[in-house]
Amino acid sequence: MSEAFVELNIQSVVKFFEHYSGLLQVVASFIMAYISYRMYRNAIKVSEKPAVVELSQFFIAPLERYLQDLREKECEKFSPMNCFRLLEAKLSAHGYYTYISLLPSNEILLAEFYSILDRTKKRRTWDLRVKELDGLCERLTLRINALKERLKELIEEHRDEIKEKYETIDWLKKSYPTFQDLINSMVNEFYECYIRRKKDQSMGNLSWYYFDDLFNRIKGELSYDLEEIDDIRRRRNDTIENLISLLRDVRDHLKNEYKLTPSEQSLRILSDYY
Repeated sequence: MSEAFVELNIQSVVKFFEHYSGLLQVVASFIMAYISYRMYRNAIKVSEKPAVVELSQFFIAPLERYLQDLREKECEKFSPMNCFRLLEAKLSAHGYYTYISLLPSNEILLAEFYSILDRTKKRRTWDLRVKELDGLCERLTLRINALKERLKELIEEHRDEIKEKYETIDWLKKSYPTFQDLINSMVNEFYECYIRRKKDQSMGNLSWYYFDDLFNRIKGELSYDLEEIDDIRRRRNDTIENLISLLRDVRDHLKNEYKLTPSEQSLRILSDYY
């Protein structure tokens, strides 16, 4: 009875394979195609990895640092080309002249970066944020220039008070050969002094150092203008943070996609200077 049972089972299995042989061949074909595709993609990734490492080291890492530094600058527009120039200057400053000659083409790196943005569906968001940042930089430039014009008027109203100190304080005369030099510096450095005060930092050797009371009075008269500039700066810095976040998303994508190590994602020779 057991032999008959085994024979019956064997016949059932044979019939099953005869009946579904076509389907099984299709499934096997799909599996083989998938395996072949994965092997092909892995081979592609291996061939692409050197270019991705270059992109990470010579573009993404320096660009993130460039964006971080951009937050501290008043009106500089975002420019990847400025990032390349700063990288070359930093390499040159530390004597890495050989690396400068080996740097990949700026245009190629930029094209590869945009290709990655397209692949990760972040290109549109990136372009919108860059456009937004440029618009805010233009507005900030206009508002600061308007602030300086208003400052000239207010400082002129206090000309005698300023001149009296200029005539009696030796440091001012040594630092500013003419009285007009002092006036020009007070106009140009007012906003920087304002920012330092907000951060509880010293005015250092800035022109307003000996005019603390006058600074506070003029700041009060310009409170609306300063609040408007502060608002634009906040929005500008928020946009920069959004760009940095997008850049880090791209970096993480490349890290996972190409199994990059930390040293492959940063420029080691500049790690002490970035």
